Amino acid sequence: MKKNLGILFWAFLFLLSSAGFSWGKVYIDITSPSFRKLPIAIAPFESPAAGSGEMRLGERATDILTHDLNLTGFFALIESRNGGGKAAQSQAGKTPQAEDFRNWGNLGAEALIVGQVNFQDRSLTLEARLYDVLKKDLIVGKRYRGEITDLSRMVHRFGLGAIGIPYQIGLVRSVPASDLAEGMLNNSDRPDVIDPETNKIIRKGKVIVHYNEGDIGSGIPQVLMRDIYEQKGMPAETTLHDIRWGRSYQGKFIWVFEISGGAPPAHFGGWKNTKIYRQPKMYFPLGGGTCSGISKPGVITWARFYETFGEIGMDCGTGKVVQMPTSEVNDRLRKTTAEWPIANVHIPGYDRDPLMASHMSNHITIGYGNILHELVATCLHLGIPTRVTRFSLP
Repeated sequence: MKKNLGILFWAFLFLLSSAGFSWGKVYIDITSPSFRKLPIAIAPFESPAAGSGEMRLGERATDILTHDLNLTGFFALIESRNGGGKAAQSQAGKTPQAEDFRNWGNLGAEALIVGQVNFQDRSLTLEARLYDVLKKDLIVGKRYRGEITDLSRMVHRFGLGAIGIPYQIGLVRSVPASDLAEGMLNNSDRPDVIDPETNKIIRKGKVIVHYNEGDIGSGIPQVLMRDIYEQKGMPAETTLHDIRWGRSYQGKFIWVFEISGGAPPAHFGGWKNTKIYRQPKMYFPLGGGTCSGISKPGVITWARFYETFGEIGMDCGTGKVVQMPTSEVNDRLRKTTAEWPIANVHIPGYDRDPLMASHMSNHITIGYGNILHELVATCLHLGIPTRVTRFSLP
């Protein structure tokens, strides 16, 4: 697995269900020798009915978000109550104007969050936007709807479409690997996850996207593919894999895809086919469990999101996970990492040379079922340049 060079905190968040908002990115390279906390301001979240209990909802939302950002250790919070009152009052909850950006910039803020909370007819709506103060650009905006008890959950979820775990930045030597938990959360058949504040079950019986190494280039297609699968009533489990190696088998080039254990049991045919091994000491000195198995045969959709020279793109196509004799599978496991989940994949027209010449990573995302047309349409609708392998399945 490659070394991550940073954490993409708010990153390419595609808002399929939010009207009128854009997406963007903020890089925080925490491994850089010149790393410093990002100065960010939070304007008090507005509630239209000033002085009522609704205003207290806005104050509560501001406090929760402030706590969350402080918890990361990556942000220097510039609070409006400490000298930013004029800036905050001029545009709390509203689209900032040039003067507003100047006011916040004079306070040292490089990023700005504004928001608004509405509670009407027993329905709660939260809107939040993140801006680049220096460029005066909208980076990301989201709108959530729910009950009044959902406020904490909404604020926690602002900017969070999936969860990436960056092991290589010290965690691997500090805690056991979390691959087993990631595989479970990537799976629809799993124990319930309870919100500690509301005691509500989070996405009961549904996938919570996880991906290894904090790789947002997998997180983006995983979120998009999950949403498409769910809308079509298909199994929504996806996973990231390393493209390890491949060789010819019965006249076809069959790739060995493996990952350290975050693949969902659904890809192996269920929990009955899932095994848990201690992680190899070479990769994970403190251990932790894998979520391992042999991926079942079937048609897959694959994808890879990338950025190169300031331009984004998506590569995608279809293929098949191939069923192979036990002896062949075991040989492939021995030659790779025997404890990890494996998928033996044939991608028509994407053998060794074509893939090595054009694939933008050693990672690839897969899900079962052909949703290529829907994925391409979604990417083009979002303005993502998209390439499709020439011999993808119809």
